[in-house]
Amino acid sequence: MNKAFASLASTALLLIGALSPQHSLHAQAIDVPFDSSHWTIDAPHAAFVEHLGRPSMRLGGGSALLRDVQFQDGTIEVDVSGKASGFAFLVFRAASPKDGEDVYLRMGLSGTADAVQYMPMFGGLGAWKLYHGQGYTASAVFDARAWTHLRVDVEGRRATVFVGDATIPTMTVSELKGARSIGAIGVFEGTPGGSSDSVLFSNFRYTPRAAVVTPVSAAPSTSPGVIRHWSLSAAVPIDRSTTIDSLPTVARTGRTGWQSVEAEADGILNFARYRAMAGPRTLVVARTVIHADRAEIRRLNFGYSDDVTLFLNGRPLYRGRNGYQARYPSSLGLMTADDAVYLPLRAGDNELLLAVAEVFGGWGLRAQLEPSAVPRTRLARR
Repeated sequence: MNKAFASLASTALLLIGALSPQHSLHAQAIDVPFDSSHWTIDAPHAAFVEHLGRPSMRLGGGSALLRDVQFQDGTIEVDVSGKASGFAFLVFRAASPKDGEDVYLRMGLSGTADAVQYMPMFGGLGAWKLYHGQGYTASAVFDARAWTHLRVDVEGRRATVFVGDATIPTMTVSELKGARSIGAIGVFEGTPGGSSDSVLFSNFRYTPRAAVVTPVSAAPSTSPGVIRHWSLSAAVPIDRSTTIDSLPTVARTGRTGWQSVEAEADGILNFARYRAMAGPRTLVVARTVIHADRAEIRRLNFGYSDDVTLFLNGRPLYRGRNGYQARYPSSLGLMTADDAVYLPLRAGDNELLLAVAEVFGGWGLRAQLEPSAVPRTRLARR
């Protein structure tokens, strides 16, 4: 009896272990050759070629998604090589080549802090100007002319990136920003303008594992004063030369149909999550309400990409540009919270509007309101 019970208990423990998130239900690596039968290719210069002694695929600007595979958790690997001007992407949990999670190498930036990048992509609009620094970019050393191994381990809302022969993570993404928990996998090549001589891919492999269920919920803000509650206007096309000096028409025709949205825990509001580009340059207006117990002046620290005009209670208070090379020739236009404006708040509710125009690289804002100052009359009594 005891032996039978022990045998059943051992079997149960083995089953529980097999089904636990720490163990794979399908932990066998699957190698996929680069050929037309396995991939859905959207690239004008795509070709299957021999490179550095092995079969490979050159995209020349464009994408290749693996057919009939829906990936949730596991490992994705590929070797990349090519021009220093190229960008070699691994794409996962994708609804399309333009919507998914991206990890990529900037082939010409080996050894720099921006050699490796993570970003979500919505509607074909990248977001590298919004997501940068720890957890989004990292340094790695590699030779663009040789084969470099790129590996991404995905577990729930977390991804760990390894470049080359690294045995410790090159970068850890603690919170994936994409909208999907499952989707297609593949590669993308981001050479500007496309080229028949660009990045090549070889030795694609993936290893699906049991999914780790991590409920997506609104995380608490880690910084006091971060503004997370906004509403968004419709997106409208705007001429590249237009400056916003007065309230845009889309903000003068009422607030009906505006969408209530919530910024991420750190305050980043990525407009591409909610709005598609309506033209080469597109404008959206973000609205929030600031309540003040009395008339006072409070400092608002904020960042934006690309261009912004800020209005308080209908009055323009600030206009700035932060697009690629907009401020000076070497400026990348990265969004930081280095800009500030002092808001003359009136007692009661105050409407804050930010009209933000975008061309490429990241469309969003971040705003943080400093706490109310102690009235000077009180300070004088102490």
